[in-house]
This record gives sequence, structure tokens and C-alpha cells, in this order.
Amino acid sequence: MAHQPERTCVGCKRIRKKSTLLRVAKLCDGEVAVDIAQKLGGRGAYVCPIWECIVAAQGRRGFEASLKKRLSTIVCEELLKHAPLVTGNWWKPTRKR
Repeated sequence: MAHQPERTCVGCKRIRKKSTLLRVAKLCDGEVAVDIAQKLGGRGAYVCPIWECIVAAQGRRGFEASLKKRLSTIVCEELLKHAPLVTGNWWKPTRKR
């Protein structure tokens, strides 16, 4: 089985497969954008696609620490649009850093 890259969620601090997380990228010009395809260059921060993690990441300033820039309300709203409210086994920790 091929290696699958893992990243840490800035909200819950759990390690998950990169493909299951949402990426927020700080581009070269300093703008911050939601990177759904995970192809944009620049510094990135990863968050679980659930509202709880996005809110937790904002509360503990996880995005600011990772991106070295404050996240605008517009970007947060866009993140919340792409984040369904997920419950069940997916939310339970698999491995904590």
C-alpha cells in the first residue's frame, strides 16, 4: 500500500490523512484563500472539514500560528461553507500528536 501523507488539524490537533482535510493557503502576495484542490503554493494550514474544528482553530488561533497572518471573516465563512457538520466515528481520535 502506498504511503498517504498526513497533516495535523490546527483545530483539534489530530493527525489525519491530507486528503480528508481542508487547506487554507497564504499565497505569495500575502492573501489567504481556501485551497480545496490543495494545489496552491505558499504556506498552508489544515483543518478537519467540520464546524467544531474550524471554530476551535479560530479560538485557539491555530490559523494565525500556522499562516503567520490573521484569517479574515470572508475566508472563515468560505471554510464553513465547505465544512459539513459531521458526527460519528470520523470525529473520534485516531492518533493524537
